Amino acid sequence: MTIHSRRDVLKTAGAFALVSGALDVQSAFAASEAETTAYVGTYTTGSDNHGEGIYRFRVNLETGELTDRKLAAKTLNPTWIVIPAAKKFLYAINEVTDFAGGNGSVSAFVIEPAGELRLLNTVSSGGAGPAHMSLDASGRFAFVANYIGGSTAVLPVQADGSLGEAVDVHRDLNNVGPARAAGAPPGSFAVSGHDAPHAHMIAVDPASKFVLATDLGQDRLYTYALDASTGKLAQRGFLTLLGGAGPRHFAFHPNGHWIYLITEESSQIVFMNYDSQTGTPAIR
Repeated sequence: MTIHSRRDVLKTAGAFALVSGALDVQSAFAASEAETTAYVGTYTTGSDNHGEGIYRFRVNLETGELTDRKLAAKTLNPTWIVIPAAKKFLYAINEVTDFAGGNGSVSAFVIEPAGELRLLNTVSSGGAGPAHMSLDASGRFAFVANYIGGSTAVLPVQADGSLGEAVDVHRDLNNVGPARAAGAPPGSFAVSGHDAPHAHMIAVDPASKFVLATDLGQDRLYTYALDASTGKLAQRGFLTLLGGAGPRHFAFHPNGHWIYLITEESSQIVFMNYDSQTGTPAIR
């Protein structure tokens, strides 16, 4: 009998989760008011192999039907996709561990008029197995969380849309939480992810003043001050969640003062107040 961990299941479904996100951000590519374009990333290697790279779909906004599937770009394990506000470029993490000395990578593409993707360049993600990336409001910096490597990195975005080498890399060390979450629901078998530090998400706050990052293995939410001129991050501190909780992703409320964070191992939504002047989150 084969036993699959919760992370295995989530990993298999990860590419499908990108569909809804892509539908939201691709509205600028609408051929008409009733149609838009979506990009979907896939796993391309290993047992989770479901495709050859990034696919482009036409989406009927009235029925939700996906049609005209085309391979927009061949690239390794593009499991997270980000498109800047101007919608001229697309950035995708490559969830691998063998790029430039045991790292993952991030690829930059130009979005062509017909929706195809043209590769600009690929650079190191600053750690193995990237799981998430985001951009600041200005589109000048890309932030990457490397799950397997337990590190976060800042990559500059060049004038032509390509990515530069990391200007800052932070590696989380030691202090892992317990394997079983203290606040997990009865009968929970979610026990993965606390073997080592695992950076899972990194994003700038609404004011583009501070950067927040989760580490699932450490049960921590880190805060960094962002130097908007260089992209350098200065650690301000961290919030520790209940042991074994496994913080995964978070989202800011439009008011900029509330944060909602989901925990993978304890299966909870954590509500926090956020002081935008000091970059300090606090659980209510």
